[in-house]
Amino acid sequence: MGGICAVLGPDAEQLVKKMCQSLRHRGPDDEGFFIHKNIALGHRALQTDNELVSHQPLGNEDGTVWITFDGEIYNKGQLIEQLEKNHTFHTHSSAEAAVHAYEDDGPNCVKKFNGMFAFCLWDSKNGWLFSARDRVGIKPLYYYSCPNKFLLASEIKALLRDPSVPRKPNEHVIYDFLVTGYQPHTEDTFFTGIKELPPAHYMFADQKRISLGKYWDPAAIEPDQLRADEYHASKFRELLLDSIKIRLPVNSPFGSFLSGGLDSTSIVCLVNDILKSSSLPMNANREPQKLFSAVYRESVADERPFIGEVSRLVTTKTNYVFPSAAGLWNDIKPFVYYMDEPVTVLNYYAYWCLARIAKGQVKVAFSGQGPDEFLAGHNDHFVAYLKELWRKKRIASLLIELVASLNRYGLLSIIRYATTMFTSSDKLQVKKLLKPQFVAANNSGQAERKDNSLRATLLLDITQNRLPIHLRVGDRVSSAFSIDSRCPYLDHRIVEFAFSLPETQKIRNGWNKYVLRSAMKGFISEAVRRRKKLGTPIPLERWMQDLRGKLREVFNSSKFQEREYFNQAAILEVFDRYCEGRLSRLERQYYANVLWRILNLELWLETFF
Repeated sequence: MGGICAVLGPDAEQLVKKMCQSLRHRGPDDEGFFIHKNIALGHRALQTDNELVSHQPLGNEDGTVWITFDGEIYNKGQLIEQLEKNHTFHTHSSAEAAVHAYEDDGPNCVKKFNGMFAFCLWDSKNGWLFSARDRVGIKPLYYYSCPNKFLLASEIKALLRDPSVPRKPNEHVIYDFLVTGYQPHTEDTFFTGIKELPPAHYMFADQKRISLGKYWDPAAIEPDQLRADEYHASKFRELLLDSIKIRLPVNSPFGSFLSGGLDSTSIVCLVNDILKSSSLPMNANREPQKLFSAVYRESVADERPFIGEVSRLVTTKTNYVFPSAAGLWNDIKPFVYYMDEPVTVLNYYAYWCLARIAKGQVKVAFSGQGPDEFLAGHNDHFVAYLKELWRKKRIASLLIELVASLNRYGLLSIIRYATTMFTSSDKLQVKKLLKPQFVAANNSGQAERKDNSLRATLLLDITQNRLPIHLRVGDRVSSAFSIDSRCPYLDHRIVEFAFSLPETQKIRNGWNKYVLRSAMKGFISEAVRRRKKLGTPIPLERWMQDLRGKLREVFNSSKFQEREYFNQAAILEVFDRYCEGRLSRLERQYYANVLWRILNLELWLETFF
């Protein structure tokens, strides 16, 4: 992991050093610069293995190409073997592999990389900066341009070190965030003028123009022929095992974030099997993985029985952390600062607590992000599938899934979710909490999706809705505590395989993530393999009531009233009814997240403006 930044324009050296300083948390172990006239590259490095990191920025043999690189190319060994025929290597690092691959293949080099990466290189012969980001967007990259100046960095806060960058909230993004709960994942950010390089894109930039290109698109993956369940399960397990192996750090302690659910449990158990395997020669003195879990003392859904079972299975003690309302309020300002932009739900605070207890114990931690988004792990995926079966007149399959879901989740749970889906529009409820002029200026209406199939819903979740915000939070939280978070499920080979699968490998007989459950049979406990998804069971209602005085102080402030976004009287009325138990169960469940988004936005405005 590292922090990267670049400046093309006046005062490049002075500015890039300020930007690099703001990224110190991403790489506390080393700092480096490349300066040439009005070009400057900066780099911060985290040493994840017990050996010296490759000092960056680094250049090619004749010094005509220089790079600052964040992340890792996991197939760099094979790449270097091919590239050594024409190039001399000094570090055998991912950064140096990227430099020489670019020299040979230009922008097409990124198609050969398997990894998580964001980088920027200066090509002096062509007079441009070339930047790229990994396929699913694990590593971040932001930029700002104006006449005669171009800035680029791992985090927005680094770009804000330049006083000429305007600090202006992006009203359209704010509106979408408040109303839909999502930040439609385009190039726009919450800061007007600051852009995000989208996942699976590369970019050329000089002082006159910027051009982007897309090199990978999961929508283009063709469904494969129908095969036996055993084939799909075996292939998925094979890919996941290899993805974990190539991400294992060589010489340093590492850990896994364990929720007790299917996704993280599978990672923990497969890591354990790999470490016990004789196929890895460096295992003689290898420490076992460390486990980190967040649980809530006030929650009715206690994950500890599942976590404890996994811990006993891999014979490793779990490090528990207990997030609380008081802890949240103590951490709220640094949390908002390190996120750069508002986040959709308060559940993400659990990641903050996990990363904090992991710091000092490990520098690398595995995360289970991914399967919920591409293997249909959410309730609305199940609804999309049922609707698709109805449209295709597959009535028998529809009835089977309905009956199975009743057996799996219970009638009350299904009715409750259906009520949430079909009750009066959520958007209309949020708009009542906003100032009419703000709504009128931004209420252009969402374009209706023509394709509401399960596949289209999953594609939207990994490219725009859920996965991008999960990855942004994961990156910011882990980097805030100088931890390298790795996501084995998001190896592009696994994502491609998932989108080649028939729908019945994602949802079948009321079970979601069917192929993963099949692949893990015999590798994890049946209690976890066959459990339903709980999400992060954060006691949100209890916390909101515990913090009532502090939150009401924010909502009742003159500063809050003067914002151009909020209908203060309506928000206070809903908040008081919420805390006093005068809302229905459905309203409480809904408004809890809406109130958090409003609070988070207000704290973000106070932090950055």
